[in-house]
Amino acid sequence: MELPGDVRDIFDRLKVELEAGTRVAPPVVCSWCDRPPRTGQRTCISCHAAFMRAWRRQHPLTGEQRRRANARSYAHVYLKRGKLTKAPCEQCGDPDSQMHHPDYNQPLNIVWYCRPCHLAHHRKNRD
Repeated sequence: MELPGDVRDIFDRLKVELEAGTRVAPPVVCSWCDRPPRTGQRTCISCHAAFMRAWRRQHPLTGEQRRRANARSYAHVYLKRGKLTKAPCEQCGDPDSQMHHPDYNQPLNIVWYCRPCHLAHHRKNRD
């Protein structure tokens, strides 16, 4: 599938920036149109949405990636609605914790880890 010209230009521009390793300060206007950008970003919400729609068409999720994304989304909705409560890290007790899914088939079965403990858990349990 051929990308529209403006989206292809966006991909080309991002590729050049990634290869060059350059980082540009967020602009006052969207880098693709003249609207104000999102906070701390280079593009406005509509240009970002157009880019992401094109990206998703070119890079579809595999079945496993979709299952994991759905489990995370489901858990975040429950967290947002107050049906799931954030707990401190189960290893060290740090209140700044993040969700870990031991089994993506059970999206509400959550283990809470702080960032360092979460990374250590994944290093220890690599397949």
